[in-house]
Amino acid sequence: MVDVAEKKNDAALVRTKIRVNGMHCASCVARVEKMLAEIPGMESVAVNLSDRSAILTHHGIEDLDTRLGGLSASGSYKFSKIPTRRSERDDPAATEIREIKLPLIVSIAAAVIIMAGMLAGKLGWFNPHHGVFLYLQVALASLVYFWAAWRFHIGHWNSLKQRTADMNTLISLGTSAAYWYSIAVLVKPGLFHAPGETPAYYFDSAIMIIALILVGRFLEAKARSRSSQAIQKLLESRPEEATILRDGSEARIPSEELGMGDLVRVRPGEKIPADGEIVTGSSSVDESMLTGESLPVDKHPGDFVTGGTINRSGSFDFKVTVDQADSRLSKIADMVNDALSSKPQIQKLVDKVASIFVPVVIAIAFATCIIWILAGGALPMALKSMIAVLIIACPCALGLATPAAIMVGVGRGASLGILFRSGNSLEQIGKLSTLYFDKTGTLTRGTFEVAHVIALDTDDARLLALAAAVESRSEHPLARAVVARAREQKLEIPDASSFMSYAGAGASATVAGVAVILGKESFVQEQGIDTTALKQAVENESSLGRSIILVAIDRKLSGLLSLGDVVRSDAAPAVGELKQLGIRPGMITGDNRQAAQAVAQRIGIDRVEAELTPEQKLAAIEQQRRKGQVVGMVGDGINDAPALAAADVGIAVSGGTDIAMESAEVTLTSDRLDRVPQVVRLARATVRTIKQNLFWAFIYNVLAIPIAAGALYPSLGWQLSPAIAAGAMSLSSVFVVTNALRLKRFN
Repeated sequence: MVDVAEKKNDAALVRTKIRVNGMHCASCVARVEKMLAEIPGMESVAVNLSDRSAILTHHGIEDLDTRLGGLSASGSYKFSKIPTRRSERDDPAATEIREIKLPLIVSIAAAVIIMAGMLAGKLGWFNPHHGVFLYLQVALASLVYFWAAWRFHIGHWNSLKQRTADMNTLISLGTSAAYWYSIAVLVKPGLFHAPGETPAYYFDSAIMIIALILVGRFLEAKARSRSSQAIQKLLESRPEEATILRDGSEARIPSEELGMGDLVRVRPGEKIPADGEIVTGSSSVDESMLTGESLPVDKHPGDFVTGGTINRSGSFDFKVTVDQADSRLSKIADMVNDALSSKPQIQKLVDKVASIFVPVVIAIAFATCIIWILAGGALPMALKSMIAVLIIACPCALGLATPAAIMVGVGRGASLGILFRSGNSLEQIGKLSTLYFDKTGTLTRGTFEVAHVIALDTDDARLLALAAAVESRSEHPLARAVVARAREQKLEIPDASSFMSYAGAGASATVAGVAVILGKESFVQEQGIDTTALKQAVENESSLGRSIILVAIDRKLSGLLSLGDVVRSDAAPAVGELKQLGIRPGMITGDNRQAAQAVAQRIGIDRVEAELTPEQKLAAIEQQRRKGQVVGMVGDGINDAPALAAADVGIAVSGGTDIAMESAEVTLTSDRLDRVPQVVRLARATVRTIKQNLFWAFIYNVLAIPIAAGALYPSLGWQLSPAIAAGAMSLSSVFVVTNALRLKRFN
């Protein structure tokens, strides 16, 4: 039963994910949560109606399997293990489709036969309430009632044992009233009708109710199956087999058997079976399933590759460096499952309403019957109104309104490289008023590049080439940036001799027969070189937050190189889009104020707090929250983790540290900042869809129940039939799921 079981931060707690079959509405969710929460040692229960699952957090219950088996045997819900590798047969929606198909076909066939007979009766061909056709109705209604509708009766009986009520209760009561009343009329017609009157039978209503509800259930399951395909495709993208290299020869083994240190060969067109580091070979890898980025990424020895991505060109060997259970896909799976199983605040309110909704509907239904009888109405009419109320008020649409939208929204986010940790974060994101960014590694790439070259008594190319010759002997990040710029410009880098490095200050060497000294201004001055000629340039470049390397040739100042952290090209457009969304962007960073102000000015951020410790970042966020702001934080590093956790919404960018991603509510699987506004847009679209679904579900019940009770009969002489009520109830659920599916087109 423990398919997903992991130790939490509290070593005493274990998290177990299970499948729960038999749930169909918010009342079912409430019942299942109550049943599971009563198991001794259970800490918390999160039930997901959309994918029919539950996440249990408990204190290592040793007999959990036995207890869950007992609940399965005694109730209308079945608890089972979720396989590690999922397939269509493991899809709860696909399973429900298979189970419904035959009863659905039989019910529809029976309904068609009955309706054809009723039409023939209207045309005067024969009387459908007498003779052979009447007994055919009895036979078909009995088949449908006792076989096709058996799942509803069992559910009703189990709910009675639990002293609760759900949609099975309403359906079972409604069809039972129609069926057994008709049987009673058939056996003792004189008790219900005056001599000479045509008896009123509701065998057709019992059949139509079950047929239409099964049609609605079938369409709902099909829609749910389609909505989960994107998530399933993402989680199952790892290939089943891998080519492993052992003792110089190749062997094919199941991917799930790969272990740390294994050497794996990947050929063009193959999927990468695990996470690891390329040892030999180069290629272009399609990471679109992970990042949403359509362009392949070039990979070389030393680069990291992710299991499930596709090798487009070239062949390479890589070493498995991450255990399968800790792979990026496994983490994505956990995050998606957590998001689907967690509940927004709005859903908790819906569950509470639904838990008392069914008993209230039953009371209204019986009150409707009694009121019509007391008002002088005929028993058949009173019974018809009661059945219509029971059927049309089933809270299916109400229960599906939130989880259906969350499932599709979270799935669409995963396909775009946006991973939501919880459903509640969607609501918080939609309310964001302030969004802080870290600077280094988030708004910038965290790598240096040569921003400006100033030469005094030589040309820029020669100055850069000589500097690169000296820096090629160094491993300092600034040195690597100088060499990279020289190579970008295809300059010939001469050999350097007599190299001397001065830690944290500079370096010197002989290059092409000349002595070259470079480094900080203070270091160059200590060598007895006058730097006055570039004093203003140094001040100007330093004001932009850049690092300065002065260059002297043959002990004469010859120029400078200005280096700065690379600002991401998509930072400014992302910030501009956030402003259009009504969110005020800001920057909190531990970097120096000049560098922070320079970056902020370039990308359009006017609120900057620099030179902050992690504790001060945390305090800055909490200060804004005390002012009533809904605050978000975008970061990537260990020093961002406290702020990411403290913010109402934390967003971690790809390439960041594990602790940053664990602290965030949202993780971006790519480092593209244009995904940040997409997070906001998708969250708002999902919340908007939830509100639309809840509005229509509530309005539907508010309007439908009085009509079903016969409110239009006194003025219009029209009464809602139970069959039409069943069709309307089923269509309301399909409408909610279909409306949620529109999120799949979010772009």
